[in-house]
Amino acid sequence: MPDFNAYLNDSPLVNFMADVSQAVDVYRLIQDDPTSIVLIRDKSTTLAAQTVRIEWANTQGNIQMPQGPAGTAHIRRLVIFGVKDHPDSTIADTDIQVGDRFRLNDENYRVTNVAEYPGGVQASAERAT
Repeated sequence: MPDFNAYLNDSPLVNFMADVSQAVDVYRLIQDDPTSIVLIRDKSTTLAAQTVRIEWANTQGNIQMPQGPAGTAHIRRLVIFGVKDHPDSTIADTDIQVGDRFRLNDENYRVTNVAEYPGGVQASAERAT
């Protein structure tokens, strides 16, 4: 007997439609609480402003400063949600890479991790003061 689930998982049309649906869902999520950021890549290239969703991570921590007894620095982490492969060609893919920098609420952040998935991009960034 044929395995219908295996057929659906191997069908390019079904997988494409799932990606499109997820891109639409990610875009809606971003539009619920949009934030515009300007990324700086390689310390000299400024990218055009991009609309993303930013959520503050629930984890916080302290790190020992390199000079030792000078103290500790508070690290603030956040998660950036972007869109990829949206069916509306006027909605650009989020262009974000590890090492990119940006300012948010008068503070500097650095992207530490980027993961792509069907319909979207999720990145982690942190600030140290």
